[in-house]
Formats: sequence, structure tokens, C-alpha cells
Amino acid sequence: MTLVELQEYVKYKTLRRSDAIELPMFASLTYAAMIRVCMKTMPLALLCSGEANVLRYDKKAAIRRPEYPKDETKELDIDNELCFAVAALVACDVVAPEARNWFKNEAEEIILDYDRNVSVMALERQNGQHTVCRR
Repeated sequence: MTLVELQEYVKYKTLRRSDAIELPMFASLTYAAMIRVCMKTMPLALLCSGEANVLRYDKKAAIRRPEYPKDETKELDIDNELCFAVAALVACDVVAPEARNWFKNEAEEIILDYDRNVSVMALERQNGQHTVCRR
């Protein structure tokens, strides 16, 4: 998902309450949300061997800091499945306070689903049952 696509999705989810946010500010909110997601889960796209730019260390791996979304047409530097959690966290910053918990809960559900799916894939791979996806 690109920054522009994420912005359109957030506009839809927040009933256009994010219309007044200029793209540079939206990019900053998006980056902050990406960091928050990375602190809650282990995005596969951000696993690294521990070289420079490490955001945090998990029990089994290092997680690098995602790239700041400078180019609005470039894919965000996080797993596509987690982009919806990022969108929900950005929405938390633009909606009325009484709606924030709903978006926060949505982000947490997406992250939990992601973690469950990654755990299943890892277990299947460990047992030699992992299948290759074909288009």
C-alpha cells in the first residue's frame, strides 16, 4: 500500500475527517503509526541481522526501523497486512476522542491476526508443511 492509498483509506474510515491534513503531516502520522506497530509485533519485512538502523531486538531477531514514507507513490516499508493497522492508528489521531478506542481496538485485532498467521506459517515451515504460493 502506498502513502496515497493509505491516506484515501483513512479518509474513508474516518468519514473524511482527515481531509484537512496535508500530505507531509500525514506522512509523519503514518511513520509514527508504523513505529507503534513495529513495537507491538515483528513485521517480517523488517527483520534484519542486527546491522545499523535497528529499532528493537526481539527474542530471536532484530527489527530494523522502517523507512520514512517520503515518496507518496512508493509502497510503505512494512508488511502489507499491517498497513491496515497503521491506518487504524493514524485514524486514532484524527477522530474525536470517543472514537479513538474503536480504531485502537481495530489496530490491535489486525496485529493479533497477523501474529497468529505468522505463527502458523512458522510452524508449518518447521514441520515441512509450508506450501509455496503461486500466482
